[in-house]
Order: sequence, then C-alpha cells, then structure tokens
Amino acid sequence: MLTFILAIAFLLLAVAVLALRQSYRFVPLRELKRQARSAEPLAKSLYRAAAYGTDLEIILWLLIAVCLLLSFALLSAIAPSILAFIVEALAIGLAYAWMPDAGLAKISPKVVVLVTPLLIWVLEISRPLLKRVSSFLNKHQVSMHSGLYERDDLLRLLEQQKEQSDSRIPQEQLDLLISALTYGDKAVYECMVPRRVVRSISAEDSVGPVLIRDLHDSGFSRFPVFHEKPDNFVGTLYIRDLIDLKHTGKVKDVMEQAVFYVHEEYPLEQVLHAFLKTKHHLFIVVDKFEEYVGIITIEDIIEQILGCKIVDEFDSYDDLRAVAADHARHEHKAHKKDHEEPAELKPEKKDPEPDEITDKAL
Repeated sequence: MLTFILAIAFLLLAVAVLALRQSYRFVPLRELKRQARSAEPLAKSLYRAAAYGTDLEIILWLLIAVCLLLSFALLSAIAPSILAFIVEALAIGLAYAWMPDAGLAKISPKVVVLVTPLLIWVLEISRPLLKRVSSFLNKHQVSMHSGLYERDDLLRLLEQQKEQSDSRIPQEQLDLLISALTYGDKAVYECMVPRRVVRSISAEDSVGPVLIRDLHDSGFSRFPVFHEKPDNFVGTLYIRDLIDLKHTGKVKDVMEQAVFYVHEEYPLEQVLHAFLKTKHHLFIVVDKFEEYVGIITIEDIIEQILGCKIVDEFDSYDDLRAVAADHARHEHKAHKKDHEEPAELKPEKKDPEPDEITDKAL
C-alpha cells in the first residue's frame, strides 16, 4: 500500500512540476519582462526564474523525468510494467490536455512566489553544468517555425490581433498593415478618378490669374493636358509650376510633355512600380478598346496603402500657434508618462541579472 501511495505521490509531483513549467511559459518572455518592470509582484517573481531560459527548462524537465522514473519503478513493483507505463502516459496526457481549460497554468503561479527562490538557488548551484548543456542544446537547436507560409497567414494573424482583448497595438496601425498587404489585389478601375470628374485643360489655354484660381479651387494639383480633342493628351500640368511663373503664355509652354497610359485592369502594385520607374505622378487610364476612361495618380495608390484619404490642405499646420500648442501637448504627455513609469526592475543581490539572461534566452 505504501509503495502505491509513493508511486502516486511521485506521479502527482511530476504533474505539479509540469504545471509549474506551464506557469513560467504562460506569458511570452518579452511580455513577462514588461510586466515585471511595472513592479507587478507575481510577474516579477515569474520573470526572475523564466529569465534563465534553457537552464530553467533543463532543470524542470529533469525533475519531471526523475519523478516519472521513480513513479514507474514503484508501480512496476506492484503491477505489470506495461500497466505502469499506460498509467503514467495517461496521467501526463490528461494533464497536458486539462491544464489550459482548467486554468491550472493560472492557479499554479500562486505558489511560484514560494518556489522561485528555491528554484533559483538550484539553478545557481548547477549553473556551471547547465551552461555546458545549454550551450550544446542551443548550438544544435532548430529555429522554431513562425507558422506563416503565405501572405494570407499573416493577414489572418493581423485580423486575430484586432480581436485580441489585451492587444496594445492601435487599430489604426493594424489597419495600415492590412491595407499595405492587400492594396496590390485591387485593380486600377477600383480607385481611379473617372473621366466624368476629371478636370482636364487645353494646351492652348492662356496662363493667368483666372486659370490659376480655377485650378486651385478644383482641389487637384495636377491636370492632364489635351490638344484639340478631349482625349488627345499631350502632357501634364502641375499647379506648382504656375505659382512662381514670371510670365504669361500658353499651357503648352508650362506643361510637362510626357504622357503615360495604363490599362484599367492593371493591379495597383504594378502601377506603383510604373510610377516609381517613370517618376511621373499621373497616368491616363484606358480600357480594352483603348478608350480614355479616367486618370490615376500616385496619391490614389498611397491612399489604398494607407487605408485613408490624403488631405492636400495643411489643416492647422499653417498656423504657428496651433503647431506650437500641439507640440507642447505632446511634450507634456511624454513628460508625464516618464514620471509615472516605475523604476527599472532590479533583482536581489543573490539573483542573476535578468536583462543579461534575457538577451541570451531571446
């Protein structure tokens, strides 16, 4: 009877050590370090041991193995070996399956505060040997796969991050990443400026205050220039070229004569490369019948990448007082945040330096 009790005790001890390991791994090491720096007692205690990385894993797995071997030896003394093996396998398997759902990985940290000092003492005593074993294991360790194979995997990860309740990544940044990854799937016709709303200019128009004011009021900064017929394009006029113009004349004397065309079915990624290659900021869009259907500018593509509209106006940036006040608010928030942050986490004298161990563990 005593043999059976001891066997079950060692088996339960192996499960307890396994639960302790789950507690140290329940939060990723980087996040655990952030929580420890916020002076959270439980996180600070967890991090002191978790910072040992591979050394901690070796000690815990060694304890689990010793407990299982002792339990197996005792069970084999009173029952067939195959039965003892099945009992231990079922116990460990059920423990692994039950821990996340039962919250055992969350319950066990309550005793971590008591166990951690002893565990750190063991780690320090055996550190010379563990250092050699860790070095060997790290040298032959295969890097862990990220689980990402295609762009869709990354998109699913970002969408999952948006739904994560404890995420500290702003939704705007996640939306920006998703837009940057998916803009290339869109075609030109989905974001071009349709022909019916395009403001085009005749090459024979006279340059003067009336034309400049008219173009400025249109809200656009560049315009396709045609000759005789509305779809016979001969150049592009940039409103910036009219601001410092010292003389009057025709649009054809000021315009940029290069004209580039893209098909309405082209993907935006291809068109962006074309913009960068040609260093031109406006393309004429044509359909399969080579008919003019609209224009697309580099801003249209940037808007798809950013996931928001680009406003040409400077808003409050033309007001020096508004800019200074906005900057002062940001400085005040940063200064307040710096003073509210707790002091850097400092380990006890007998404990190892967490930052040094973390760098190696990461």
